[in-house]
Amino acid sequence: MHNSKLFSLLKSFNEDDFKSFRNFVNSPFYNSGKNLIRLYEVIYKYRTDLDNKNLNKEVVFKKLDSKSKTYNHQMMKNYMSELFDLALQYISTKAVQNSNEEKILTIEYLHNVKNFDLAGKLINAELKIYETETDINEKYYINKLRILDLYHNQLIYTGNRELASKVLINIFETLLKYQTLTLFKCRFDLETIRKKKELKEIHPLEISLDKFMDYGSFLDSNPSLEKFNIFYYAFLARINNEDEELYKKLKELIYKYIDEFSMEEKHNMGTFLLNFIYGGLYKKGKKYNVESFELNKFLLEKNIFTLGDTIEFGEQTFYNIANNALIVKEYDWLKKFIEENYKKLNSEFSLNLYNYFYAFINLYQKNYDKALTHLAKVGYTDDFSKLDIRVINMMIYYEMQDYDMALRSVESFRHFISKKDLIVNPVYEEYFHKFIKFYSKLLNDKAANREVDYAVYAEAKKSGPLMYREWLLEKLEKEIK
Repeated sequence: MHNSKLFSLLKSFNEDDFKSFRNFVNSPFYNSGKNLIRLYEVIYKYRTDLDNKNLNKEVVFKKLDSKSKTYNHQMMKNYMSELFDLALQYISTKAVQNSNEEKILTIEYLHNVKNFDLAGKLINAELKIYETETDINEKYYINKLRILDLYHNQLIYTGNRELASKVLINIFETLLKYQTLTLFKCRFDLETIRKKKELKEIHPLEISLDKFMDYGSFLDSNPSLEKFNIFYYAFLARINNEDEELYKKLKELIYKYIDEFSMEEKHNMGTFLLNFIYGGLYKKGKKYNVESFELNKFLLEKNIFTLGDTIEFGEQTFYNIANNALIVKEYDWLKKFIEENYKKLNSEFSLNLYNYFYAFINLYQKNYDKALTHLAKVGYTDDFSKLDIRVINMMIYYEMQDYDMALRSVESFRHFISKKDLIVNPVYEEYFHKFIKFYSKLLNDKAANREVDYAVYAEAKKSGPLMYREWLLEKLEKEIK
């Protein structure tokens, strides 16, 4: 019983659902089977403990059909299936009650029995509600289209063709808005996936639609659709992902309306804003490091980094949030983030990331022995991480002024990176090579108590991206003064 479809569904019920479903099962309108009533009464007794061992098929069956002396598996299976179907019916009925769907079904029924007078009154009452509705979304347009379609059919049937023509125009306008907004949202999801680099190609129809549709004018002429500018601005961002004003507008709208969207849409919006920064705006200066930190805080508060999975963070998401906090030197916030969230990762990642970031925190807060202790506990096995850990060790030894260990670390690094079977992205391998080049010059001069040649600093500054560039330039600059 415990692994059945019925129990899987019942485990999603709250106390009110259990009580309401009890009335539903006992209602002759929905159920005439006494054994289903008895079955649910047994289950109801254990509603707070559905895994209880007393909910055994053989034991429960004895309480259902007193005429059967032995357990009948097929009969019990049928009872379970019937109660499951009844539970699905309860959910459907609950979903329809007091909703637009219920009113639409009522109007359809009145049409079927040709009670057009009452149907017309209900239609007019519903349309007045739609005129004042502020929560406009796809469901709003779907239901409005169904009401208008019923109204149009009724007017045609009753011979009021003049008003039917006006209603048809309303249908056209509503359909256009619905299709356009659905298109916006689909396009936004596609752009989000592209920014994640999970999709590269652009469908030819997207290009054709861009030439055909004046999205901006459409939205400007419909103030009630302001929140859907989110999807339009996202489309514009594909053309220019370094437009600071566009980012500002998009962010303001997302912050204003984010609670009105589904969790998946919220997740995509957060991802899009972050990728807007990482994909272009980061070139505008360090202020966007702070901006992405504040954005991460907002998305965490809204619980947007999860789509309802049991594991709240993927390794890369956790790393990005923590690394960004390191960059902006928010160490206390980072400690709290790590402690609250590292256990939500897969176990194979959690301790590695925990110790990796605590090594950095302690390095930057000058707790060098603690930094080395944490770093020694990081157990990554890929070549990139092994090189990275060697570099961090060099940084710690340099800060400790333990130049002998630093020099040994340099030799260990050079030996490791010279391996022929090294598996590292060539771009990052070059970043490592550039780091070791300038670090070695810095270390040798520091160990010999010599002033660093300014030319070394100038060359490093003009060399482009390299590993831990900011730290290295800071140390070089300090030694040339």
